[in-house]
Amino acid sequence: MIAKLAGALLLVLGGGHFCVERIRRRRKEIQLRYELAAALESMEGMIRWEKATLLAAIKGQCGRNGCGEMFADILKLVKSKTALQDAWKNTFWLIEPVRDIMCRIELSGDELRITGQLHWAAQQLRQTAEQCNADRAESEKLCWVICASAVSLVTILLF
Repeated sequence: MIAKLAGALLLVLGGGHFCVERIRRRRKEIQLRYELAAALESMEGMIRWEKATLLAAIKGQCGRNGCGEMFADILKLVKSKTALQDAWKNTFWLIEPVRDIMCRIELSGDELRITGQLHWAAQQLRQTAEQCNADRAESEKLCWVICASAVSLVTILLF
């Protein structure tokens, strides 16, 4: 009987941990979208108004919380003789929640084309973040309900 209670307790703890991690990961993905949108908007502003080069605009984002390391990785790859576009795609290809948007950005052409690409991507990131955020509360409740149901079912089967 004690073994069954311990098993039920472990199921409850495991289910709770699963839900907490899933919710944390989803919130982190939403935050990443917002952070990258802000970084791209900042880059667009630096290029458009300060007439900064693309590399200088990327360097300006390295200190950002949440996404600064990605921009630092791009600069490291460029310093190791990787083409900027390839460094950009290689860095963002590894980050699934933003891969499709970030890898579509083309970093070639004139100032107008580059700032247009950055603006478009920032809009897309912000839009997807807002959609995910709107669905977040319902998704979190659903996660808890499914976990509680699964744990309850397995606990019933244990006893």
